[in-house]
Amino acid sequence: SKKDSQGICFLGDMRINQFLDYYIDANPGPILNAEGRCVGEHSGLHRYTLGQRRGIGIPSNSDHDFYVVTKIDVANNTLHVAFEGPDAPGLYGTVFNVGELIFQSEPVREPCTLQAKPRYRDPMQKINFQPTGQDTARITFHERQRAIAPGQIIALYDGDKLLGGGSYLMN
Repeated sequence: SKKDSQGICFLGDMRINQFLDYYIDANPGPILNAEGRCVGEHSGLHRYTLGQRRGIGIPSNSDHDFYVVTKIDVANNTLHVAFEGPDAPGLYGTVFNVGELIFQSEPVREPCTLQAKPRYRDPMQKINFQPTGQDTARITFHERQRAIAPGQIIALYDGDKLLGGGSYLMN
């Protein structure tokens, strides 16, 4: 009878940021916009995800433009943002590397066209599947996808039949 949630159920009434504060030290750094200008300071990259719009902590100073996270640069401790839209650098893509592939039965070893669910609740999408190793592949979506992040899961289908899945890697 509880409302559906994508939160972390084992935390109970504790908010995710309280949990993170307890286990991970804050490591502030710059927030850069699409032009490379510093527009604020983040409180630790572990608090953000690609495509995030809320909770970034910087105003857009516009009624109809909203900042979204477009890149998390761990090496330089920098958060990159841009205004939401199809031209936001790094927010949309078609080609992704996938690893940790596991198949229900026979692995797909040849290039082919399949269907995929890019994330849990997304509709089925047409893809070109190109194996690149024992448990890796390059996936090319026929339509651009928004905010695909490393570690997210992709499910692979042949029609209605689930073939297997894997997780997105850093491109």
